[in-house]
Amino acid sequence: MTTTPSQAPPSSAFAGRLHEVRCALPIDREPADLHHLWLQPETQRTVMARIAEVTVAADRWHWKAHAKWIGDIEWDSRVVADEPGRRIAWRSLDGAALPNEGELSFAPGRPGWGTEARLAWRFDPPGGPLGDLVVRFADAPHAIGALILRRFKSLAETGEVPTLAHNPTTRDDPDPLGAFA
Repeated sequence: MTTTPSQAPPSSAFAGRLHEVRCALPIDREPADLHHLWLQPETQRTVMARIAEVTVAADRWHWKAHAKWIGDIEWDSRVVADEPGRRIAWRSLDGAALPNEGELSFAPGRPGWGTEARLAWRFDPPGGPLGDLVVRFADAPHAIGALILRRFKSLAETGEVPTLAHNPTTRDDPDPLGAFA
């Protein structure tokens, strides 16, 4: 799967073309539990490990993503919709180096499968037309979105995120093109 480019919504936050990543996984937890877990700063630090550093101050979330090709990218975001047990939506603040918005929604899964968690993330890549071209042909954003959701599932179901970091020969690289550190 790849990202889908679309025209940016009428907002100053998105100056160029908007790309979208969508992923879904069943998670064996109740929607209210998943909602609460996602909003915990420690959850964000855990599921975003090696992708971005996340710090929280009041209602503002500060992100520092590690992109090999262009260096670190930093921006602030804020939760813009919080419907307990249903959905959480966020949006970067105006002037962000990586204008983006996202949503994690929860719906009943098939019987016996728990809750279906759906992650949607829309972003305007840095680098202008070159950044847009790289995102169009790279699967890295979707792979990273899927990795984040898999890590969240592991954390929600087992209390930890499994890792093979101690055994580099078995690591699956979620970013084969090396966009992130």
